[in-house]
Amino acid sequence: MTIRQKRNEFRTFTKNVRETGAIFALPPHIVDEITAIIANQYDNRPLRIIELGAWPGNITTALCKNFPTADIIAYEINADFCNILRNKLHEYNNISIRQQSAEDIITDYNNDTVDVFISTLPLSTMWIVGNIILKACHEKLVEDGMFITAQYRTTQNQKIEHYIWPQVTFKKKWTFFPPVKVKISSFEKTWQTKNTNMH
Repeated sequence: MTIRQKRNEFRTFTKNVRETGAIFALPPHIVDEITAIIANQYDNRPLRIIELGAWPGNITTALCKNFPTADIIAYEINADFCNILRNKLHEYNNISIRQQSAEDIITDYNNDTVDVFISTLPLSTMWIVGNIILKACHEKLVEDGMFITAQYRTTQNQKIEHYIWPQVTFKKKWTFFPPVKVKISSFEKTWQTKNTNMH
């Protein structure tokens, strides 16, 4: 990526920080860890992977490259980011880019039809809507499905654990520029409690 492209990306993030939750995209070593979590969990079976908040596409690109037989759907509400995604991923035929809100996941798919959700959205700051999105993701996962999140805030993990999943696996903790901590966490559907009602 050129210096000009990095500057434009920074400007786009800062203009839309309420949507992105950050001012930089996740760096490559964190993206690699996310794809490794999926590869280690599933034995080369065809997957449906949904990314909520695709940003400018670094995670999405890695998914397309590493899982060529997967059905990958990227939700991104920001028009600029969608254009970046389409330019980056035009050579892949296993990706569907949707300029839609993550909230649309509530009605877009039937229950038990998604293998993996990936989200870098700041759902912990989205209050009731964030809770509803999390519950919808949980319901739509297959039995051995997984929700993966990379977050700057520990409140995200606390919210997911409180409302949906009773346990959480912290795969890695990284520090990068800018100097903030990012936690990569995975939540398996099979760890659900009997009471998953939203409060």
